[in-house]
Parts: sequence; C-alpha cells; structure tokens
Amino acid sequence: MPRDFYRALADMRRVTLHATHAQTLCEQACRIAVESGQALMAWIGLVQGDAIVPVAWAGPAREYTAGIAIRLVADADRPLGPTAYAVVNDRAYVCNDFGSDERTQPWRERAARFGAGASIAFPIRRGGRPIGALNLYFGEAGSCDTALIDLVELMASDIAYALDHIDQQAARDEAERAASEHEMRLGNIIDAALEAIVILDGQFRVVVFNRSASRMFGVPAADAIGQPLDRFLPPRYREAHRRHVAAFAESGKTSRTMGNTRSLEALRSDGTVFPIEASISRVGEGARALLMAMIRDVTRLREAESALMARTAAEAANRAKTAFLSRISHELRTPLNAILGFAQLMRVDRKDPVAPRQDERLEHIIKAGEHLCVLIDETLDVARIESGHMQMDQAMVELEPLLDTVVNMSQPQAAQAGVRLEAAYRPLQGLRLCADAARLSQVMLNLLSNAIKYNRPGGWVRVEAGADADLIRITVSDGGLGMTPQQLDSLFDPFNRLGRESSDVPGTGLGLVLVKELVELMDGQLDIRSEAGEGTSVSLRLPRQGAGCEQEQPASMSGAAA
Repeated sequence: MPRDFYRALADMRRVTLHATHAQTLCEQACRIAVESGQALMAWIGLVQGDAIVPVAWAGPAREYTAGIAIRLVADADRPLGPTAYAVVNDRAYVCNDFGSDERTQPWRERAARFGAGASIAFPIRRGGRPIGALNLYFGEAGSCDTALIDLVELMASDIAYALDHIDQQAARDEAERAASEHEMRLGNIIDAALEAIVILDGQFRVVVFNRSASRMFGVPAADAIGQPLDRFLPPRYREAHRRHVAAFAESGKTSRTMGNTRSLEALRSDGTVFPIEASISRVGEGARALLMAMIRDVTRLREAESALMARTAAEAANRAKTAFLSRISHELRTPLNAILGFAQLMRVDRKDPVAPRQDERLEHIIKAGEHLCVLIDETLDVARIESGHMQMDQAMVELEPLLDTVVNMSQPQAAQAGVRLEAAYRPLQGLRLCADAARLSQVMLNLLSNAIKYNRPGGWVRVEAGADADLIRITVSDGGLGMTPQQLDSLFDPFNRLGRESSDVPGTGLGLVLVKELVELMDGQLDIRSEAGEGTSVSLRLPRQGAGCEQEQPASMSGAAA
C-alpha cells in the first residue's frame, strides 16, 4: 500500500503545481487517492456553518456520503465522528478497525456495505487554519500503517499548499485588477483634466501626454510619447530647461513652480509660441520615480491683463483729460468774457461809435466768442459727467410748459433758417415726468437746434410727446438733410461733426454726446433714426416716476445751456 501511495503523492504534487481552482483541486485529489493510491474511496468535506459538507468524491464515496449529516458539535450520547474530530482538533484521526471504533458507530453499517475496513481523516488547512478534511477508506482493517499515514499527511499538506497558492494568486489577481482599475481611473482623470499634464520618466522623456496637452500643443499623444519635454519649448529655452529639470530631479524636492510665470513660453506644433504657467512634481521614489508637469495656457489671461492695463491707462488718461479740460475751460472763460464784454460795449457806445465796417467785424468777434462759450459750456458739462460730478436735481416736472418754453426759445432760430417749427404735442393735460427740468430743457434745445441747423429752407421740425403707464416719449423729427449709416455709427464721437466741419453751420460736435449722457443720467434712453436726404427722428424715453421725485419742479430754463 505505501508503494502505491508514493505514486499518488507524486501525481498529487504535479497537480498542485498547476492548480488554479479549489473545487477542481479537491476533485483531483480524491481521484488520485483512489486511482493511484488504491484507496477504496475518498471524499473531501468542507466546513459550512456548524456542519461539514462533502464537496468532492472518488470511488463509491458520493453514494456513501449521501444523506450524511456531520456536525461539528458532539451530541451528549456520542462523540464526534472521525471527520469532525480531525477538523475540530486540527489533527488526523486514524481508524484501523472501522467496525469497532467508538467514533464510527453511526456509519459502520454503511461502511460495511461498501467494504470499508479502515479509514484516515486528515484536516485540510487553508491560510493556516482547518477548513475541512480529506477522508480515505481502505478495504482491510489495519491498512493504515505509519508509512501510509505519513504519505497521506504529505498529500493533505500538498492540498493545503495548493489552496494557499490559489488564494495568493487570487489576491495577486485582485490586486492587479484593482491596480489596473486604479490606473485606468487615474488615467481617465488625468486625461479628462482641463490642464495639460505631461509625465516624464527618469530619462526626462514623455510617458503620459493627456488630451489637454494634445490640444494645447497640437500634437497627438502617440507622437508625444518618448519625446523629451523640451521639444515643446522654444529653442532658446531648451538648454536652460534641461538644467532646471535635472537640478530639480536631483534636489529631492517634491514640487516647484517652473520658471518665471511672466516669461515662461511653450511651442505648438505649428511653431506658435504662447505664454504658459507650469509646475513640476515628483511621483514615486528611486529609479521608478516620475516627474509630472502641469501646464496651463495663459494666453487669454495675459490678453486680459494687457487689456486691463490698457483700460486702466486709458481711464487714467481720460481722468487727466477731464481734469485738464475743466481747468482750461475755466481759464478760457475769464478772458473770453472780457473780449465779449468789450466788443458789446464798443457796438453800443453812442459817444464814440464805430464805423460800419468795424461794426461788422465786431459782430464776427461776438458770434465767434458766443460759439466758443457754447463749446466751453458743453466741454465743462462733458467733463463733469465723465468725472461723476454732474449734479442732477430730479423732481416731478410738468411737460407741456417745459416744451412750450423750449419751442418759443427756438422760434427765432427757425424763422431765420426758414424752417417751420410745429408744436404737435398739445394738449398734454397736465402730463408730468421725473426729470431735471433744467437739463431736460438743455437736451430739448440742443435737439431742436440740430434739427433746425441741419435742415433746408422751407423745411419743417416737429415736436411730439406721448405716454404709457411707465414712460414719457418725446420725439423731435425733421425733414432735413438726414444721415448715412456711416455717420450714425460715429454720431456720439466727441468733436466729430460728421464731415460738416467745413460748412457754414456752426457747431462743436459735442451736443449729441452731451444729450445722450444727460438723458441716461435721468434714467432715460435715446433712440435716433435717420436716412440721408429724408430727415431724422430723435426719441427720448424718460420715466414717469423715479427716485427723488417727490417734489414738483417748475418747468423753467434755470441752469440750461443753450
């Protein structure tokens, strides 16, 4: 019998070298014990809860174990059977006379039916603890000598070794699977990152090049892998970059910013150089350490910074201009008032009258001076608005008297130009709105002046007004010269007279600029429509109610600039 079991042990060891599945291993162990070891039958049972359940058989063992209940807890009137004893005590139980052994009593009749005279139950260990038992049966009583017991013990040890190997392999497979999943998740995260991520090996060559890097540099990842990082830098930076990366790799630091973020640049595949911000960090240690560079394209940021600097400079220049205009306007007003005053005195001097030719020249001086006064006043108003110093006295204003006043003031200019001025807004039945009366009068006088100046003899100018629940609408329309789309585009450029600088029509190019600013300061809107040769329509929309409009304001001309 031992000689036969040597062969069984040899077969078993060949099986253990290739075992990958516990159930298959158990089935092969039982088969080898019967076919090579000449056992009568063999079966393996595993612990499930508080019982041992057969899972593998050879010979007639399946029929022998059918219906057997093997409990791990002894009954009060009988001891544990051989299999339960081996598992509970983690030691073999040898039964050389199955018919008389005290632990085999419940199964003697069944064993005799199959011709079993002796048996061995060896615990099977997994992870160092018993999880079941290998049960071998032989025909003759006394078959289980010391040599056989030793060989069966070796077989049980081989089974335990194979089970541990299967578990270790499963753990390795699980670890590799988990690592693969982790690597895949990490790869997906890196690939989905908004910033470009480039990972370098110990030779400073690219091993990871995510999608953002591909988009940033215009290079497919497959073409970038294996390339040195300095391929993506302008040639003038490459040598210095190699030194910096090598110094960082040797420094032992874990991370740092790369270069001066104000001057660091990168190179796209099409040769475009663009500004970047970048940092580099170490991943891992020793020979397997990697360097990870995170790179951000800051082209838009730099453009935004440049635009902000330009805007800040423009605002500063505008403030300086406003301050200058305010000072120079005040400085001009004093001598100008003197010039106008003396010119007017010379014209009215009855004791020493001027000659007609001189009187004509004085009239030119006075007209030029008055034109310059208008320019100074409008310039000062624009400067006040731009500097935020324009004061608006909002109050409830009755519209019809205000419009009557500005129409009456404009009648002499209309009559002189041969233009019919129509007050088509009456009656307004006490309609009121929230506005600064003086500034609204200034706006209307400016609009009427423009409509009359840029008209034709025999032409017309019409003033209309209306209201809805929330807004007052005032419209000044004319059948005059009109404007082209190009002129409309430049309508609110300061000092731009839209090509009429050389005409004999006086103007400053500031009137409509000031009108728009004043209307917006009164929380209103200005809408201008015009067609060359057909005329122009200017509509104001102003709120009927507004903040600070508790008091009614008279529709006077106080403070309005002509």
